[in-house]
Amino acid sequence: GQSFLNDPARQDEVARWKKFLASIPNRKGMTNAVKGVLTRGSFYDQLGKISVPTQILVGEEDVATTPDKSERMAAAIAHASLVRIPKAGHQSNVDAPEAVNQAIGAFLEKVGK
Repeated sequence: GQSFLNDPARQDEVARWKKFLASIPNRKGMTNAVKGVLTRGSFYDQLGKISVPTQILVGEEDVATTPDKSERMAAAIAHASLVRIPKAGHQSNVDAPEAVNQAIGAFLEKVGK
């Protein structure tokens, strides 16, 4: 998200990600993967089939799977919870790893009982 990209303390990490993404040798494969995501059909009608406790995490700055989409997903799944990760984008585990780990840990504690 923008918080990650604009954080002066994380510019070395941003530079490493940019270098990594620029070094991907199979750009055609990456392009095809992105096209697949963009052209796949909707899965919302399948979400109601999920019958186990489910946690959905979304970065508040996610522009790919926006918080409103995540809210729709959570509403369609019985026993789902939604956690918004502050100052995080689509890769909230990179942008805010502590918050993501805390949310997952709390969820596992809850469902493990």
